[in-house]
Amino acid sequence: MKTIITLTFFLFSFLGFSQTTREEVVQRDKFGQKSVVNTYTGTGNSEKLIKRTYYDVWEFSKSISIKPIQIDYFGNYKIVFSDGEVRMLWGAIKIEEYNTQGVLVSTWKISEKNDSQSTYIVIP
Repeated sequence: MKTIITLTFFLFSFLGFSQTTREEVVQRDKFGQKSVVNTYTGTGNSEKLIKRTYYDVWEFSKSISIKPIQIDYFGNYKIVFSDGEVRMLWGAIKIEEYNTQGVLVSTWKISEKNDSQSTYIVIP
């Protein structure tokens, strides 16, 4: 009996904490190499875009680079207006850009602080 309870507990905890993510190539260049890959989480109607990765599409390189040149992270962002109204927006919350060697060169992200360092980006 103790074994059955233990197995049931592990089964429900595994199902409850597991999350499905999948990647889908949504755009290819003229050489057939991937240029945009979306990463989704969830299943069915509850599926959400969490990341979009862009790859090198320069013609002279024939897209042999497998390093990303830009990664956009998506999620909820809360905005509080001066009248106290709160809105939750879904869009890009962080964007990373890389050079041709794959080194991170710049990052933009939405900050909850209202400062000059924040770039507010909302993608419908």
